[in-house]
Amino acid sequence: MGPDLCGRTFRFGALILVLIVPLGASAQEASPDLALMLETFPTATRFGPATGTPPVYEAYGSDPSTGQEVLLGYLFLTSDWPPELKGYTSTIKTLVGMDLTGEITGARVIEYYESLRSSRGDFLRGNAFERQFAGKDVRDAFRIRRDLFTISGATITAAVVARGIRNAARRVAMAHLSGPGGEITPEEFEKLAWPDLVMRGFGERLQGSQNGILQIELHLVPITDEAMGRVLLGTSYDRALRRLGARADGRPLWMVGLDGPLAGLFRANTFTIERASDTLRFARADIALAGEPRSGKVSVQFRNVGLIAMDPSFDPTEKFTWHLDFGGRFPAYSLEHQGEPEVVVSAAPTPTPPIIVPAPVVEKPLPAAPPVTLPDDVPVTAESTEVPVVEAVPVFDPIPLDFADESEETVLQRTLETTSWVRFASLVFVLVLASAAFFAKVTPLRWAALAATLIILGFGGSGFLSVSHITAGIKVGPGVFLEDLPLLLLVVFTIVTTLLWGRVFCGFLCPFGALQDFMEQIVPKKLRQKVPHTGHESALFLKYGVLGVILVPAMMGSEISIFQYFEPFGTVFFFSRSTVLWVIAGAILIASAIIPRFYCRYLCPLGASLALASLLSPFRIKRVKQCAVCAVCEHSCPTGAIQRESIDFKECVRCNVCETRLNERAGVCRHDLEKVTQLIQIKRGRHYRHQHFPTLESVSGD
Repeated sequence: MGPDLCGRTFRFGALILVLIVPLGASAQEASPDLALMLETFPTATRFGPATGTPPVYEAYGSDPSTGQEVLLGYLFLTSDWPPELKGYTSTIKTLVGMDLTGEITGARVIEYYESLRSSRGDFLRGNAFERQFAGKDVRDAFRIRRDLFTISGATITAAVVARGIRNAARRVAMAHLSGPGGEITPEEFEKLAWPDLVMRGFGERLQGSQNGILQIELHLVPITDEAMGRVLLGTSYDRALRRLGARADGRPLWMVGLDGPLAGLFRANTFTIERASDTLRFARADIALAGEPRSGKVSVQFRNVGLIAMDPSFDPTEKFTWHLDFGGRFPAYSLEHQGEPEVVVSAAPTPTPPIIVPAPVVEKPLPAAPPVTLPDDVPVTAESTEVPVVEAVPVFDPIPLDFADESEETVLQRTLETTSWVRFASLVFVLVLASAAFFAKVTPLRWAALAATLIILGFGGSGFLSVSHITAGIKVGPGVFLEDLPLLLLVVFTIVTTLLWGRVFCGFLCPFGALQDFMEQIVPKKLRQKVPHTGHESALFLKYGVLGVILVPAMMGSEISIFQYFEPFGTVFFFSRSTVLWVIAGAILIASAIIPRFYCRYLCPLGASLALASLLSPFRIKRVKQCAVCAVCEHSCPTGAIQRESIDFKECVRCNVCETRLNERAGVCRHDLEKVTQLIQIKRGRHYRHQHFPTLESVSGD
């Protein structure tokens, strides 16, 4: 690839970016208004100002028995109660209503940048999926395909919306529907899940907000013995204990759970204890973090958990203040400890002294900040411009919340619970059929595999890969694939086969590639055109420029989605409602009808990424001595990757067209010698053939 060609490719990519970005940058955000708020909380007649940090918006209505205006519940944004979960592409902001019993009154998605939206339209809002959350209780697990139905082809996004609503609602419930603290017996401690314990006033929470959005949350619990530590932290307890080493000997231990966007900034030098006379500072070795917990009562409740080894002189019965300071980059946060007795836990089933829970602590006021999105006060009618001061009288009595169903949930359990086994079995069938066709080198079997790919993975919606999966991995991380078992299987299969044999996915498992192959069989040969070799070699690099145009903004954190303008997959197989996308897809289909595998050759960004990976493949197509003069494979190759004995392996889609004609055991060419003779005669002329291949003449009878 020469300098001039590189320059032309990058200039082409820049031009495409300039033309496409305005289309991809169209607003996907909708600001909530009164109508949206009423849809979310239909029984409300007025919404009060935001209260608390993070903010909630009080929903008021009439008590049917007295006619008095009372507090019905709360309205809140999931983005105000992080950590926000990322979907297939980015976070999803949802407006949620919840009454005083913990029941969801409604949920409306107000902002999201999921890449699927570009081809499927606004698939999250205004449909049955969004409306099904009304009536759900925060006690529910919100499991896709068990408690809730999903959106076909958008399982990851649907699951993240459900868990985001559940997690935010539970945080609001713990903050605003909590009953008074009190004694917790050992039996209750063993039975209750972590959110229930928090509802009962268990431990101490230091919360820090900025601009009305929760930035960090620390949950601090004194650990009385190993039994309590293992019940709470599971395997994370032993991991943290090993990291503390001798530092833990003879020192009081406290659990610390970290959550929120700033959790990663927590260090020993940012955390202190301030007493009346002095300040206790922590050395680096005093705090041992064990990562996200996967077992125990705090499983998947925090981003990070660990143990703090207190100074031996520390007395938890004294009053002191927890202090968190990131050094001026963010506000300092403080929490007063009231000097209550330590929590005492015994794992023994026999009667033991009760757990003494500290009385609710009071957080020092943080600087007030106006709401970011919602208005402070939204009257239902124009006449209600003055907001009356009304004492909040609950219509319903708050009841204890039971979250035990989620206390031991792991990523694997959640994935297995949400998996469509019909879709999984269909994918396994296609993978087995494609593998058999690839290794058997039998042409009818290959066409059967392509038909299964087109019908099941394409139009059947069982799943296909896209360059958007690469951008999702960049933006969200590889963990995004753990939410969808069939997708994970397809990703792993594609990576393994590409690294070993090359672009097997392109030849057997790409529905759009299969569609092009079937078109080649249907379209009359007289309509086909061959791209001149020079033009073909230059145009091959277009797809690498397209790949760069898509990946660079994703790596820079841009929410702009432009891949849909280069990938017709979603347009064709999801039946997009976009006229622009159908015009682009139609043009690509017409070009592919004239030039075999036109899209795979010159435009496919996913193919470009797999082509680069295939450079590492050790098991490539073998050539024999006849290939130096035979042009049959060269003329039959659908991607133009063969030139006599040379194969541009990164452009090869492992379609078996050339390999089915080789007898590897004998090491000779399987091509019909008469056909080879005719091709040589056409290409080289009779004199050349007579001079160099006299034996072929005698065999062909010429």
